[in-house]
Order: sequence, then structure tokens, then C-alpha cells
Amino acid sequence: MSVALSSLRFGAQPQAFPATRDSGARSGDSFGGITAPRALLAPRFGQDRDPLAALPESRNFRRSNPLDQLAKLELIFKMLISLLERCEKRIPIAAPILSQAHNLLDLGMGTVQNLRNLVGRDALTGVPNRQSYDDALKQRSDEAKARQGDFTTLMLDIDHFKKVNDTLGHEGGDRVLRQVAESVQRYLENQKGDPQVFRYGGEEFAILASGLTRDESQALAQGVCNAVRAIDWEGERRSDYKLNEAGLDYIRNQRDHGAMTVSVGACHAQFSNPDDIQTFEKPEVLTKAADSRLYFAKKSGRNRACL
Repeated sequence: MSVALSSLRFGAQPQAFPATRDSGARSGDSFGGITAPRALLAPRFGQDRDPLAALPESRNFRRSNPLDQLAKLELIFKMLISLLERCEKRIPIAAPILSQAHNLLDLGMGTVQNLRNLVGRDALTGVPNRQSYDDALKQRSDEAKARQGDFTTLMLDIDHFKKVNDTLGHEGGDRVLRQVAESVQRYLENQKGDPQVFRYGGEEFAILASGLTRDESQALAQGVCNAVRAIDWEGERRSDYKLNEAGLDYIRNQRDHGAMTVSVGACHAQFSNPDDIQTFEKPEVLTKAADSRLYFAKKSGRNRACL
């Protein structure tokens, strides 16, 4: 089997690209061993690197997480679109057919991009999910290390959430989770450090921020506590997250006891400091450090931020 493409010059004979490993395919490629000719891809992706190097082997592709898989599919679409654009210019007689194929690929790539957005978000709260957190943690901490900057990781947990579920039911608990996520997200919009909130799991959320000092990290963590404590649940009864009268009575009675508050643990890393570079060499250590401070906040009485 071979993939035949025109040599793209009038009067020249079509050139065949055999589907063999000599053409650039790697053993186990998820594309049947067939690869696109590098010469056509080079103008789009650059002469100094192999445009196919980023494509996965099938066994690794199947084991990778959904976001990685969709990112690879997006790359494949981009490569195919690049090929079509060059073919359209060099084979005018085939332009109508190639144009239709181009439109289909554009539609496919748009679908993949939408799927990436859906896969990376928590269905209940609408904020990025745990997989997005893991990816962002690595990317943003690597960037902070590269510029020898500061990096902040926060872990927060809704206090006494089991009581919320037991009293309001899981539907009421879901409404509380959505409102807390929205309130935290709204608070972060006006804060420095480009903070992002993620649903880490259950009633636990995580926040990442860049370039904040230690004092600013503490202030951000305390601000999150204050934002949740200030939620106007009476006003929220008119929103999509409204609670019934029994739920509002529960919040009124229990709020002073920490039922509708959060505890926050913060980790601040200064990557200009050799000790911090060594301590936080692996991104997951940042999460563990913030989580340990969260545990301390819980043990210290909840409804507080600890750095």
C-alpha cells in the first residue's frame, strides 16, 4: 500500500510515498504505518524539526490521558490541513475537492477543540477538573522555575461538608459545591498572579497562582476564605443554585459553627532559592505541601488559611 501524491509540478509524474518504515513511520504507529511526507509539512512546522516527532506510538497513545489524546488529534488535523493547503495551491484542478476536504477537517478540528474543553472541565461546577490541574501544575511550575520566579499552590476544602450532604441531601450538596466554585472563581478574577481554580475532587478545590510573594500568597488564601464566608445564601435562593427553605434554615443555624466555610492550605515556592528548587523538584510535592497545610488548618479550628 502506498500514499500517492502529485510531485506538484505541472508536467511531472506523480510521486509515490511507500507506507514503509523508510518513509518515517515508527513501529506501532497508530496510523497504520503510513506517514505524510515531511517535505510538505516542513514549511508549516519549520525545517529545523521533525513535524511527525510529536505523533504518538499506538500503545502510548491508548494509555495517555484523554486531554493528551485530544491534543494529539488536534495536531494530526493541523498537519492534514497543512497538506491540503499546499496541495490546493499546486494542483489547481483538484482544488474543489480538496476545498471540501479542507472544510471537513476544519469542522473536525473544531470538534476536537470543543471536546478538549469539555474533557478538561468538571461537569458539576464548570471549573477545570483534576486532570486539568495536574497538567497546569506541571506547566506553570516549570515556567516559574525557568524564570526563577515565585509559585503558589492552594488547597481548599469545604468545612463539615458531610453535614451539608446529610442535612440537605446530595442535590443540596451539589448546589453548595457549584456556588462555592462560582464564588471563588469570581473572587479570583480581580486578583494578581493569574490565579486559576480547579475542582480537585469531592468538596476539595485547588488554586494555582504565579509571581506572588509569600505575603501575597497568604492574602490570597485568606481572601478565598472570606469570599466563601460572604456568600449571600438568602440572595442565592433566586439563582440557579437556590436552596429550599429547609436548606436556608440549616445554613442560618450552622454557619457560625463553620458549616458553610472553607479551610485553605497554601504552599509558596521561591524558585530563585536553590533549596526550594530541590525541595519542589517534582510538581506533586507542591500539592502535598499545600495539602499538609490544609490539614493543619482543619486541626486548628477550620475556617482559616494556613501557609
